[in-house]
Amino acid sequence: KNLRYTLPLLAGMAVIAALALMALPRGIRRGAVVVLLVLGVLQLSAIVTGVPPNVRLPGLGVLWVTASPPIRADWKHAEILARLQEDRRGAPVTVSVVPNDNFFSVSNFRYYAVRDRLNVRFVRAWDDPPLGIDYMILKTGAVGPSWTAEKSLRVSQRLATDPALARVFPVIGEWALPDGSTATLRARRIPPVDT
Repeated sequence: KNLRYTLPLLAGMAVIAALALMALPRGIRRGAVVVLLVLGVLQLSAIVTGVPPNVRLPGLGVLWVTASPPIRADWKHAEILARLQEDRRGAPVTVSVVPNDNFFSVSNFRYYAVRDRLNVRFVRAWDDPPLGIDYMILKTGAVGPSWTAEKSLRVSQRLATDPALARVFPVIGEWALPDGSTATLRARRIPPVDT
């Protein structure tokens, strides 16, 4: 599903690899260490920079690395959080991040909030009425993998078809994203009751 789920296994795999290396005869061990170091440098370079280019492993038909060079596109996280900070005026708030896109999800916003020490609680898209939600961050276009996209699309559709809900959560900011979509920040504004 996602490589982050295998991350806890890396320490154990490193220990097993070191034990296997130590079990080799001394003459072969030195050559194996050199080969492994060269392969490690090549693999790191292929992942980070795309050089050397990715190739399929013979007989297996799979790519030898998952290349993911740094992405320099600005997904507007800082601008959205700045607008949120400006609007909330220091009050603790709960923000629903509706999309689950790879570069625009609740995890991305949690990271920046922790990094910048913001007193903001982030949650995923809501199922029931959005009670306790102070702000919503939405995105048009692709909203994530198929197993989460349905919920995101349902929330966006509800805001588009329910004028009362849209009135309670007006848009307070819009940003163009690198994939051609638009991000919106909605804030809960419950009008006062006159009678």
